[in-house]
Amino acid sequence: MQIISDKIKYIAIGTGSAFAAGGLIFAFRKKDVQAMLERKKEKAMTEMMPQCVKVMLPSIPKEKRNETVKNLMEALAKEGSEDMTAIEKKEYLTKLSAQIKV
Repeated sequence: MQIISDKIKYIAIGTGSAFAAGGLIFAFRKKDVQAMLERKKEKAMTEMMPQCVKVMLPSIPKEKRNETVKNLMEALAKEGSEDMTAIEKKEYLTKLSAQIKV
């Protein structure tokens, strides 16, 4: 991390990003910014999404919940196995099905 200036509130650098904190500008390399974003995505998926489902799903009418849950589960299973071979995908989905508890 490199302090750029205490006068500029925000700048964007071609190879990274910067932000202001306490009147200082902090510059990050592009790979550092990407790593931070990846950690935020992971946190959103592992912590925020389950909580969102707990809060929001009860607000969906009972007769529509089946379709909503089916769509969510299909999207999670599909995207979660997108980069797998057919054999890996079958093992993954079998294991996943066995682990789901209601």
